[in-house]
Amino acid sequence: MTLVGLNWQAATASLTDNNNGSLTFTFGNDSYTYLHEANSQVNPFNNAVDLTFTRVRDSDNINASTLPYTLKPTGETIRFGRIALDSAHGSELAPLTVGLRTEFFSGSGWLPNTSDQCTSLSLINQIRLMTNGGSFQTGNTTMFIQNGMTNAILANPIIGGSGSLTLTAPGQDNQGYIDIRTNISTTHPWLLGDYDNSGIYNDEAQSRASFGLFRGDDKIIFRRERF
Repeated sequence: MTLVGLNWQAATASLTDNNNGSLTFTFGNDSYTYLHEANSQVNPFNNAVDLTFTRVRDSDNINASTLPYTLKPTGETIRFGRIALDSAHGSELAPLTVGLRTEFFSGSGWLPNTSDQCTSLSLINQIRLMTNGGSFQTGNTTMFIQNGMTNAILANPIIGGSGSLTLTAPGQDNQGYIDIRTNISTTHPWLLGDYDNSGIYNDEAQSRASFGLFRGDDKIIFRRERF
């Protein structure tokens, strides 16, 4: 069993005297966050955060006699996740769709998180675009490829772990590429990846959409030449 790191942020709780020899303890809005680090890259698991009371003392300095007492709340399934972007290429005469998905570590590899129905991204906040020789701009920026231009359209929110980003066609003879990168380190840090294999999960997902490259016919499964 691998123990994973957990941050606990406590909120103010309350203890109410019921005037009958009993007290009512009300939890605050505490939060528990698992660390997004290499040690936490484990199989999905049902979390178990036991809450143990070691001492309850009233205003007369009388301690409760039934302690320690441990609460075992019903857990939730915890998955170690990341966001991924696909690269894409095609004609400059047609829109180009780039796959975007949330994934989780299954124990042996990465799988689409089909349970994810709510991850929300926006072009202006979580997507960055860059042309050849340029710098990254917010995802709602019009990008120029030679004499043409392209705009991004983001399918949002992610449904069943799957989303997409579509770039409009820049037009005939306007060939080139757009680099795409997420910008989620402050808003969705639990979806950062280790794409440089450093062992640290602090990398944004990145891909490239290239216009002017023939991607083939979707209806052709296999082609072979004979002489």
